[in-house]
Amino acid sequence: MIRDDYKKCEEIIKKNSTTFYKSFKNLSESKRNAVYAIYAFCRIADDIVDVEKDANKLNDFYQELELFKNNKEIDTYLWRSLRDVFNNYKMDIKPFLEMIEGQRYDLNFKEFKTIEELDKYCYLVAGTVGLMLLPIISNSSDKTKISAINLGKAMQYTNILRDIDNDLNRGRIYLPLELFNKYNYTKEDLSKKIINKDFILLWEDLAEKAETLYKDVLDNINIYDEYARFAIILSINYYQAILNEIRKNNYNVFKGKIYVNKVKKLKLFMQSKYFLYKGGLL
Repeated sequence: MIRDDYKKCEEIIKKNSTTFYKSFKNLSESKRNAVYAIYAFCRIADDIVDVEKDANKLNDFYQELELFKNNKEIDTYLWRSLRDVFNNYKMDIKPFLEMIEGQRYDLNFKEFKTIEELDKYCYLVAGTVGLMLLPIISNSSDKTKISAINLGKAMQYTNILRDIDNDLNRGRIYLPLELFNKYNYTKEDLSKKIINKDFILLWEDLAEKAETLYKDVLDNINIYDEYARFAIILSINYYQAILNEIRKNNYNVFKGKIYVNKVKKLKLFMQSKYFLYKGGLL
C-alpha cells in the first residue's frame, strides 16, 4: 500500500513542478519518495489557498496535521506517506506547522511594507520547505539549517518575480512598498503593466537577493551529503535560469508564465554535473 501512496505523491509533483521533480528524481528511491510526500503536503496546502480559497478547509488540514503530530493521523495516502517519512528520517514537525501559518497570509492577504516582512513570509512558505527536506538531503546542523532556509527563500523570491502577472490578476502584490518607493515605481504603473527602467531596477533588486542566496548555498555545497549535492545544484541552476529567461524576454513578466525549455534544461543538467566534478565534490 505504501508504494501506491508514494506513487500518488509522485504524480502530484510530476503534474505541478517538473523543475522540482527533475531536480530530485536521481536520489535513492527512499529519499525520492520522502521528497514526493513532502511536496504533496505543501501542494495540497497551497491549492487549498490558491485554488479553493477555503479558510475552513485550511483549518481542517491544520487539524489533520495536529492529529499527525500526536500520532493519531487519519488514514489517507498523504498521512500514511508522511508517517513513513517520519519513521525513516529524523523529521521535525515545526516547519510543517509554520508552513500552514504562511498559507494563512495568502488567505488574508495584506501587501508587504518592507523587505523584512516579505522575507518573513518567504521563510514561512518556502524556507520551511528547505527545513522539511533537510533530514532527507543532509545531517542537520546550524549551518545546513541556514543554508536550507536560504535555498527555500531564494526559490520563493524567484517564483514571485516570475509570477508577478498571475499574482496581480489574483489581487496580490508581493513586491514590498519599500522597493516601490526606492525606485519611484508605483502600483498604478504595475497595474498598467508598465515595464520601464524603474521596474527593471526594482525587479533586479529582488533578483539580486535571490541570486546572493543561491551563491551562498553553492559556495557551501560541501556541507550537504554527497548524494544530495547534485539535486541541490541542479535545482539552483534551474531556478536561476528562470531569472535569466525573464531578462532575455526584456523583463516582460506580463505575457504568461516563463519557462526554461527542455534543451536548456538538458544543458543545465550537464553543467551541474560538470560543476560537481570540477570542484571535486563527486
